[in-house]
Amino acid sequence: MPFSRRSLSVAALALLTVACKGDGPVGAAAPTITTQPLSVSSIVGSPAQLRVSAEGARPLTFQWKRGGVDIAGATDSILTIASTVAGDSGAVFTVAVSNSRGSVTSSEARLFVYQQGDLLGYLVNFAETAVRSWNHGGHSIDARFDESQGRWDYTNTTYEPWLFDRPEVFRMLSVMTGDARWLTQANSDLTYYESRLDAQGLFLNRGDDTKYSYVHTWSGNAPKQLAAYIATRDGFPNSANLAPGALWTERELWVGLDAAVKYHTLTNDSAALVRAQAMVNQWDQVTAGRGAPLVTYTQHEGGGPGGSSPTDLVTSPWMAALYFQAARLYIARVPSAAAQVHQQASAYFDWLNVPSNRGFYAGTDAHPQYVGLVFPAYLAGGTTIGDAGADAAHMDHALDVAGFIAFAIRAKQALGLPTAAAQSRLAEMKVTAQRAFENATRTTTYLPRYRVNPPRKFNWWVRGMNELRANGGG
Repeated sequence: MPFSRRSLSVAALALLTVACKGDGPVGAAAPTITTQPLSVSSIVGSPAQLRVSAEGARPLTFQWKRGGVDIAGATDSILTIASTVAGDSGAVFTVAVSNSRGSVTSSEARLFVYQQGDLLGYLVNFAETAVRSWNHGGHSIDARFDESQGRWDYTNTTYEPWLFDRPEVFRMLSVMTGDARWLTQANSDLTYYESRLDAQGLFLNRGDDTKYSYVHTWSGNAPKQLAAYIATRDGFPNSANLAPGALWTERELWVGLDAAVKYHTLTNDSAALVRAQAMVNQWDQVTAGRGAPLVTYTQHEGGGPGGSSPTDLVTSPWMAALYFQAARLYIARVPSAAAQVHQQASAYFDWLNVPSNRGFYAGTDAHPQYVGLVFPAYLAGGTTIGDAGADAAHMDHALDVAGFIAFAIRAKQALGLPTAAAQSRLAEMKVTAQRAFENATRTTTYLPRYRVNPPRKFNWWVRGMNELRANGGG
């Protein structure tokens, strides 16, 4: 993109102090770059920063370039664009670092600029926290930021950030943004994940919970994919077990369907498609003509509030959204199943949209500050017991429920049904999702600016955003 002096003028650049590594005596070495500048994202009108770290004989000098052209006055290790404009999106930046011994040029970094209201523009900032760039956005975390606040590391006992398939969501983010950095992250995380996946397909960090067993279509490790698929197949039956004491959730159904579809994608194993169809049929089995797969609170949550065992019938809209993500992939491979899945999605939205079923509720039920917002229920069904009650945290599921609604709209269109009610709910969920991002953007400087707590939250956010885009709703 050609250099724009208006969008990147000296007046628009707030140049900060040089941040070279090391404060000791001047060395005799030519400059080397210790931290390359990374691609960054911004919302139109918001600032953006690119940073480089270097060492070598001092003084070191810096010259930032856009599209290979020097940016006047951009001679610090930090380049700050005070207010991005749409024309900045896609711009390529490098920085030359020089001293008396020589010069070196950094790798390229891109600037991605999103329009106001584009939820992907918000999401990419939270991606920085998801990859543990804790100080992104100008904050400086300290010891007060601990595990209870969402801090984590790659250890043999850390499993929470891997729920909902961390490697895959970064691959999705790479496709949505066009930023290869996230594909690098996806591949790195896949390598780590597979190193912790045992011969039975279980994620060692967690143990015997097959919700952490995932098949990856871009992996070259066939034994790991087979093991993960078998773990999910053996960990959840083809026909629903709704006996007292048994656990049944839409999330487990997603794990089973997703693994079967992806294993068939890898191998063309016809048995995997049989398994996938069984998962789709299981939705209908549990739904039993009611529009939603209703089970007791106890069966869905593995217990009840206060140790009780409530029999209130519930369904989880956000877990159902996961199921329909996998169902969409299934009907892309088996178009003959499309009518069945479209009927499921259409009927499920209609059921959620009945006021007495409480699939959606006024944000003011959770707190007066959320006037004008509509929240998706964590558990729908009409009851407000336990996790089914109003809670501000439910807004964090607005994005994944929005992804489902976008698919439900497509399903209704395929079935020749009206979509106005679903279009209205989709608009509400997108507004609530933006508010959720704003709420998670914090000013307390010893915590990350973009909070992701619990860490698994980022994974369902990306999945919801991916569904919005895949279904034309984003």
